[in-house]
Amino acid sequence: MEIKSVTFRRSRALLAAVFMVAVMALVGTAQAAGIDRWVSITGADTSDCSIEANSCLTINYAIGQSAASDTIHVAAGTYPEKVVVNKSLTIEGAFSGTTGFDALRDGTGESVISPASGSAFTLGADDIVVDGFTVTIASGVAAVHQQSCGEHCFRCRHPFRAGQW
Repeated sequence: MEIKSVTFRRSRALLAAVFMVAVMALVGTAQAAGIDRWVSITGADTSDCSIEANSCLTINYAIGQSAASDTIHVAAGTYPEKVVVNKSLTIEGAFSGTTGFDALRDGTGESVISPASGSAFTLGADDIVVDGFTVTIASGVAAVHQQSCGEHCFRCRHPFRAGQW
């Protein structure tokens, strides 16, 4: 009886330890995934952008509301702003997941970054992903300006052509 009781207690303790490790792993994964944020040309810069129906108006405001590892979804439309990214984020335009060579990208339904002057994106953190945008800038100006970031600053998921990411 004594041996069975000790074995049962050890099994129960081992099972509890495995359960705790699994719960901690799930919690860590959930935190690492980040929050989805939403931007649209009909939005307002008054919320935290975490509900699509209450989207924000500007990408920069959504960046200010975000924490590292969040994803910002930018709806189709033209955004006349210089986007300054100072934390590790994923920023997805309307054509996220398609290349600049994709036949679907005929210029309609695009998320367009069109600053009055200068670069469209200024990046100041590592591990930034930008995907699914069209960028319109003056001739001779870089679309992306990397500032104060390391070798893993910027990652474009898909190749681009003629200003389309």
